[in-house]
Amino acid sequence: MMLAIGGAALPQIVTPPQAQAAGAFAEATGTKNPLVINSESAILSLKDGQEQIDLRLNVTSSNKDMGLIIPTPAPATVTLGATTDFSVVGMEMTPTVSANDRWFSQPDESASTEPTGPSTAAPTDTTDSVAILDRVQLSVNTTSTIKPSDTKALTTWLTKFKYELTPDTTDLLARYADMGWSFTAVRVTSSQLLVGDLSPLRITFESDQLVYPLALAQAATTPQSVTLYALADHRETATFLGGSTVAQQVTWARPTQNPQLQARGNYLTAISLKFPIPASQITDDLKLQQAPNDDETGTTEVVNQYMSLLGIPIGWLIIGVSAVLILAVLLIALIPRRRWN
Repeated sequence: MMLAIGGAALPQIVTPPQAQAAGAFAEATGTKNPLVINSESAILSLKDGQEQIDLRLNVTSSNKDMGLIIPTPAPATVTLGATTDFSVVGMEMTPTVSANDRWFSQPDESASTEPTGPSTAAPTDTTDSVAILDRVQLSVNTTSTIKPSDTKALTTWLTKFKYELTPDTTDLLARYADMGWSFTAVRVTSSQLLVGDLSPLRITFESDQLVYPLALAQAATTPQSVTLYALADHRETATFLGGSTVAQQVTWARPTQNPQLQARGNYLTAISLKFPIPASQITDDLKLQQAPNDDETGTTEVVNQYMSLLGIPIGWLIIGVSAVLILAVLLIALIPRRRWN
């Protein structure tokens, strides 16, 4: 596996629609079956003016190579991340389980679990299971930093590897150039088709706020789903950079317990974002900022224990038996007593 990294530029090139992630995918010229992202997640942190994004993708592609164009507010360094980091996050998001005795219902009458928040589940995609050991292994080959104003760099890079971008993506890249952002172009190649989990990429760059590049996903023609694990000093909430709100579900929020995570932030917030219609629902890149409070979410899972005998809820059995006994006592009390002479 090999990654070749370059940067910055805005070619006017045409290709079939493809899915987007934290950047734009460039596929081989003439690709008939566009690359599809099955899942996308990232661990975000900001320390001493340096942001770190560990990006993890599960993809389906009909090619053995692809390009990924990542915009960042400042020139970025891309290296390999560690698959174990996501496993650590998954272990951190293990809720405390408490039992709830159900005396009057059966398992088919209600759910087997009753979360106390929007969700108590730790990351559930395949990359959080043992399957992470089977992910497609990547390695970084070369890196180069190119000024955002160098409009020939990315064109040259894409031409060299025979990649193409959609016109919509090209227009969005132009927006980033106007903002003065930098670009990192990543080439991923393999001896087999790129299908399944890819080794995470670690993207680091200077920043004064926690951001996640998402605006390129406006060009996606399929629904987009992103899970962000934000490590900061407090609970975080996501908004668009322009200040407008974004629909989100916080599935986990609690001060970090693992020392490895504490080194990146004292509080872990897991945020799930879904965009069925990316073109209209994604209006900007994301900014993560301190939430109004540090309330915990998803940390407790209530497991129902159904108390039954022969398939009948014991609560109703007790009521039924009690009713029979009371009726029997009443009947006995009403029977006339004989007098013995």
